[in-house]
Amino acid sequence: MIKIRKQNDFYAGLFFIAFGLVTIWVARGYPMGTTMRMGAGYFPIMVGGLLTVIGLIITATALAGKKESFPRLAWRPLIVITISLVLFGLLVKPLGLILAIIITVLVSRLSETPFRWFESLALGSFLAFVSAALFVYGLGLLLPLWPRLGG
Repeated sequence: MIKIRKQNDFYAGLFFIAFGLVTIWVARGYPMGTTMRMGAGYFPIMVGGLLTVIGLIITATALAGKKESFPRLAWRPLIVITISLVLFGLLVKPLGLILAIIITVLVSRLSETPFRWFESLALGSFLAFVSAALFVYGLGLLLPLWPRLGG
């Protein structure tokens, strides 16, 4: 019988394998093209193959080495970060990109103890302005930066 020594790595490897194989299966109908003229299926199939290989390596290494127990799942960060992502989706249009990102960072940082206001505001502001520069000005995406006042 096979002994799983590192359960985290074993299940992560299986996830990589499954995700890689599903990616290859979904992209199988796209034209592959050549290396010089890549078709729509070239990149997803290559990434799916790479994920599968990485998953096989991770799974194989999980079967060797010292035995480790499966860690306890931390529910608070999982729930708080999920809520913050949903909140971003709900707030980006009415409040604009900058305020939505700052609020998202503040809420997601509530998963940490202790919560540090100054660090959270600084990180949120930095990420908001970098995102605005990259997505709105750099890529030209039509996202509001600030809330619309007066209608």
